[in-house]
Amino acid sequence: MPPPARPPSRCGALKNGEACTDTLIQRDRNPIGEIVGLAGPFARITSEPTAIPTLHTDKLIPDRFHFSARRLVEFADTDLAGIVHFANFLRFVECAEHAFFRSLGFRVHTADGAVQQGWPRLEVSCKYLKPARFEETLEIGLRLQEIRTSSLTYGFWIFGPEDSHRALLATGACSIIHVALDTKAQQIRKVPIPADLRRALERVSAPPLENTDLT
Repeated sequence: MPPPARPPSRCGALKNGEACTDTLIQRDRNPIGEIVGLAGPFARITSEPTAIPTLHTDKLIPDRFHFSARRLVEFADTDLAGIVHFANFLRFVECAEHAFFRSLGFRVHTADGAVQQGWPRLEVSCKYLKPARFEETLEIGLRLQEIRTSSLTYGFWIFGPEDSHRALLATGACSIIHVALDTKAQQIRKVPIPADLRRALERVSAPPLENTDLT
């Protein structure tokens, strides 16, 4: 039995470089379009416009951050499209995280003989809103969301250059865990956050004191 015929396209055969103006082609991430066939690297084709939900970014931005850092976009950070590759946003966030620890007088990696301590990732999420481009100066804001016995979670917000009215480019959260690695025994285990580091984290994340001066 021959395979079922593919539904005909109202655009007909497309030549290289031509665009179909009669259908909306979207990548497989789109959960709305109906799968009706494959077209090169695309996997979802629909003739109906896809509704994109409105994201109110002003509600995503906190009143203050516990730490912020600036990052210049280097040429190596961009891809063939001339914008920052999505994975590099997470590199920028990690660099800001390391700077945050240094601002508190600590390091994310320490070694004492064969025993080393560090902070591997537990979970990372990121929502990409707008692209970043070569030689733009970005601002990364961090805010602690949860401090547990051995792990912590912080939110991050990445903003564009000042001339873009501080547009929010990406936002997400990262959970990290404090571990000890024995390089001789090749064992890794979670360990509690050191008391002095915990105090520093709790101090910087405490809400600001209200002004009680009545004079």
